[in-house]
Amino acid sequence: MKKTIVACYCRVSTKKEEQVLSLENQRKTFEEYVEKNNMEIYKVYVDNGVSAKSMKKRDSFNQMIRDAKTGNFSKILVKDISRFARNTKDFLEIIRDLKKNGVEVYFINANLDTYENEMLLTLFASIAQEESINLSKRVKFAKELSAKEGRVPSYVYGYDRIPGDKYHLNINEQEARIVQRIFKMYTDEQLSSGKIAKCLNEELVPTKRGGAYRWSQTVVSNILKNPIYIGQVCNKKSEVVDFLNDIRKKYDESAWIKISRPELRIVSDEVFLKANEIRKSRSNCFQQFEDDGITKKRRISVKYPLSNLLVCANDNYSFRRRTYVYEPTGYEYTSWFCSKRDYGVQECDNKVKVNEKDMQQVIVTFLFELFKNKEHLLKRFRDKLSKKLEEQYKNEYNIDSLQTEAKQLKSKRDKLYNLFLDEEMNQADLKERILILEKRLEEIEKNIAIYQNKDQVCVDTEKCLKQMFQNIEDNLGNLMDNAFLKSIFEKFLVYPDGKIVAYIKINKDLGNTLELPFAEVIDKSDLYLPKYTSHI
Repeated sequence: MKKTIVACYCRVSTKKEEQVLSLENQRKTFEEYVEKNNMEIYKVYVDNGVSAKSMKKRDSFNQMIRDAKTGNFSKILVKDISRFARNTKDFLEIIRDLKKNGVEVYFINANLDTYENEMLLTLFASIAQEESINLSKRVKFAKELSAKEGRVPSYVYGYDRIPGDKYHLNINEQEARIVQRIFKMYTDEQLSSGKIAKCLNEELVPTKRGGAYRWSQTVVSNILKNPIYIGQVCNKKSEVVDFLNDIRKKYDESAWIKISRPELRIVSDEVFLKANEIRKSRSNCFQQFEDDGITKKRRISVKYPLSNLLVCANDNYSFRRRTYVYEPTGYEYTSWFCSKRDYGVQECDNKVKVNEKDMQQVIVTFLFELFKNKEHLLKRFRDKLSKKLEEQYKNEYNIDSLQTEAKQLKSKRDKLYNLFLDEEMNQADLKERILILEKRLEEIEKNIAIYQNKDQVCVDTEKCLKQMFQNIEDNLGNLMDNAFLKSIFEKFLVYPDGKIVAYIKINKDLGNTLELPFAEVIDKSDLYLPKYTSHI
């Protein structure tokens, strides 16, 4: 009698030792069943350490479904329904698709196959799904409790886990020195995360995982922003809001569970804050900007003093650096021009070429002028900012209406999550609409906070101005440094007529800038300080 060719599928959700034993038990069950029923195994498909709540990452399972369509086997053996799928919707779709291709699925423990009562199979699948959901709830509750007790990460560079202890770590002295070096390279040497990773790889510094694992920009960036290095353990940064579709909601830092653990400190608060200020200023590796109503991105560069500071007033494209050689004499000169013209001169009519040497000289003179006139500038600022804020919120905003809108947006956000959980909205639509809501909500809450604390805003912003003047004084001997210039200037907006407007950062947290048009670089006109305007 001809043997039935079958495929076997087994799965465990973790790689723990007891789960590995479960895999062996599933294999043994298949072997015994096949031997008793005149069958031959085509292949055993195994997913190790993978959940059955969705089809994602189940490489072997998905390969089996593809192979089922080739006619190489007519039956799939599975120990029980929970091994096959814990999502009723996926379960029904898959078994119906397999039926179309003449392949049945047999569940050994339940003694049921997919050619029998589909309603009964659906009931079993629903039970498996409900068990999985309840398990997820229990795990979430346990994580919440352990987070409040200061649960530490299981795998973090610079520390060694204590076996069986979820709440304590030992500092790994050798790795701790590398962590300190990473912060130094980033803050003092102004190296990017990518260059730090390259340096560590060239020096063959092992990663936490060792072996073939190498340092990367992401790994270095994660170290720089992890507060554990200043003795602070943070949990509940995000949470699963839809278990079956693995939708995770990120929480604002104010909602994190933070536990102080001073014994874990590796770097000082000052170094950590400095690193993250730099990281924040570089955070948009591809900074967003608008061009004809279309959101585009530009790469942030720190290679030259003027990198990413000169911006075209026509289209918001950064200016690009180019060195020219005058052939008869060999004289070299460097100019900056709108990078959009790289796509064709017809793309942008801003023909201005900013001479680098002249521009740098103008900036130096401009900074000296600012420093020399600081008392005059502060006086004008004190007289006008408070009045400007009051007028702005009287004319442009109505605080009561902003607060009402904020409540409405929060309610709408909750309704969107409910629609998604009720399967009346797909994941892509949810993300798109939530992003729009969150952006507007953030803008409203920021404006409300500014108005409610406008007096303090004036005080804080004046402090920022004084700090800026101190920063200029401290760097008088090294004004042409990109990091320094970006700490003072938001940008230099270059107009087609040659006029250049400097946007000076005042209060970075509130997005305040001081707009000061200055020298037309081409003609080297005299500097002047025009009317103060604030952009909030």
